[in-house]
Amino acid sequence: MARNDGRNWTGWMVDLELARTGQRVFAVLGDPVGQVRSAALFSDYFKKNNVDAAVIPLQVKARDLEAVMSSLRLIENVDGVIATIPHKQAIIKLAKEIGPLGKATDAANVLVPIGADDWRAEIFDGYGMVEALKRRSIVLSGLRTLVIGAGGAGSAIAVALRKLSDVGRIRISDVDEERARALVERVDDSEVGLPDPTGFDLVINASPCGMGTEEMPIDPALLSSGTVVGDAVMKPLRTHLLKEAEQRGCVTVEGMEMLVGQIEPIAKFFGLEDNQS
Repeated sequence: MARNDGRNWTGWMVDLELARTGQRVFAVLGDPVGQVRSAALFSDYFKKNNVDAAVIPLQVKARDLEAVMSSLRLIENVDGVIATIPHKQAIIKLAKEIGPLGKATDAANVLVPIGADDWRAEIFDGYGMVEALKRRSIVLSGLRTLVIGAGGAGSAIAVALRKLSDVGRIRISDVDEERARALVERVDDSEVGLPDPTGFDLVINASPCGMGTEEMPIDPALLSSGTVVGDAVMKPLRTHLLKEAEQRGCVTVEGMEMLVGQIEPIAKFFGLEDNQS
């Protein structure tokens, strides 16, 4: 039996159970939100660490972002927000306090409520990619790097590579050249250029290209064996770019690895490490 608004009784019982237990809730905002993988990873983290919390993905259009964020502040057990495509650069403008990587990137993917109606923001995408590369024992020192995409994820990755590692010169490539130039102004020893991977040691796709398709942001035939190729796209987990790169003898790093590298620092930002039951 369904209610007039289309929600079934099972859904309403889940809502009542959440309200009854006072479970902490973290919202994931995206459009599309179907490609989000963080909910499952955080659920595993909660179980492993005995945290009474849940992550709920919400499909939110860009035009509704500010209204949704205002509404979330009215819900007392919403303890944080994870932002994904296309909200990372817009959502930081709603925060009163911004962390160092968020300031350098001008984007955010995590926010926590502060005060009566404000937010504190930071971005961990770049940290996650750097951590994923280090977990693979990849020595970043001096690597000539190509980052494709100057949006929220691309900005975070470029900034983190510069601030958290000692990679060589970074080329930023984006279909919007003006956006690429704006990012170059925030990243030391970087340049704007074409998405040509020839001669690069590290190539990272931080654009949506390849999300749910077989499109690729570069010509894989130009990749050299041994080049490290990372892809921030998480659906599919193994993108066409990564498959083609692997066939050419490249070291590949999946978007899921970048996400896994963010879980612990995000949990700390949310205050979960100090509130495990």
